[in-house]
Amino acid sequence: VETIESLIAGPPDVEEVLQDLLKSPSVRDDSWAALWGLVILGERKSLQALPVLFDCASSTNDLVREGVEFALLRLGEAALAPTLDFLNAHPDAPGRIHLMALLVEHPRREAVNLLIREFCPESHDFVDLGWLLAQTGDERAIATLEKAVAEFERFVPDIRQPLDALQRKDDLSNPLKGDWRACWNWEVPPEGPAEDPDDEIKEHGTPSSEPDLGLTPRSYELTC
Repeated sequence: VETIESLIAGPPDVEEVLQDLLKSPSVRDDSWAALWGLVILGERKSLQALPVLFDCASSTNDLVREGVEFALLRLGEAALAPTLDFLNAHPDAPGRIHLMALLVEHPRREAVNLLIREFCPESHDFVDLGWLLAQTGDERAIATLEKAVAEFERFVPDIRQPLDALQRKDDLSNPLKGDWRACWNWEVPPEGPAEDPDDEIKEHGTPSSEPDLGLTPRSYELTC
């Protein structure tokens, strides 16, 4: 945490270094390394990093895509116009559903229009887009969702869920709007009671006679 905080508050060249790292396939494959780079760029409100964010959205790693979504939400309204331009210019870009989360937070007419255009039963993000329409609170978006439920619910039953959530007045706010420390935390598993070596022998027989190579295995429990 201290390292991340120091990079968030660091000098301008931190952003250039992080962008270069995020372009590296080896860093992109390490989801946690990429995630923290995205978090830092988002917290620094680094608008010049938008091309890298858009590129990272195409990752097949869910954690990286959510990191992009988090960073965009941190950049806020200043990133809305460039994000709309990118979505309009790249209609088939993978991971675009994570970029659209920014549109929900700033539901300008052009943003809602794009969401409505995208919302079609042929899309594999059909249900996710339904949730985005519900989150906008826009009358046209909700009317579009209601029409889709009436026409397609028998084929896609889950499409009703966003509408039901609206009617129940559920909290539809994006959980990635929270503090970065709360969005992604990690815990060291508590140490259990010491085991009796005799118990292992009784249960599994004679202990393994493999040589001790001096290596101590480590296990981590990561909570996302």
